[in-house]
Amino acid sequence: MHLARLVLPALIPLLAFAALACGDDDGSDAPPDTPIAETPTPEPTPDHGDSPRVIDDIVEAVESGDLAALERLFVFQRIACTTETGQGPGGPPACRGEPDGTPVSVAPMAACEGYYVREGELMLEQMLAGDAAFYAAYEFTEGEYWTGATYAVVFSFEPSQGTGPRSFAVIASEDAVLGIFNDCGWEASRFAASARFGDVVAEPGQ
Repeated sequence: MHLARLVLPALIPLLAFAALACGDDDGSDAPPDTPIAETPTPEPTPDHGDSPRVIDDIVEAVESGDLAALERLFVFQRIACTTETGQGPGGPPACRGEPDGTPVSVAPMAACEGYYVREGELMLEQMLAGDAAFYAAYEFTEGEYWTGATYAVVFSFEPSQGTGPRSFAVIASEDAVLGIFNDCGWEASRFAASARFGDVVAEPGQ
């Protein structure tokens, strides 16, 4: 009886210590109050649509009638001029007092037949005077005349002076305008089908 009274009080502190040591064991070595690091939410990527930027810039300039903005998108080719006559459509630009073979800055144009316009002489206000609406943009790499071309951005067009609706295409590289391809009096659908354009890249509403 006296031995039991001595042993029992001695065991109570040991049992209490064991209970504290085992009571909060959840299988983790981390202290219970350690904060959990949160994965940062990524910033949203701006959505510029599926159309290449140069197409968007062309459509905005043409449909708003800001032909000065369209002209700023042009890049000009350096092509050797010629003093020879009778070169025919799409031939090199004619020299204007320069020696034969002098490189001059020009942009290719077409209105049934190809020709070159010198830098500073685009006169887009006369060429594109009227109401234009974006029809579609196409892949376009046809021929050496449109060197560096990637896209043909086609517009239906009702000229301020003339007969009935027509169409034209702004020919562009990946980041600039190269020239203007006018129809031969065709509506946009026939023009696009006849001009050997490629697959559709963009359409209104995209």
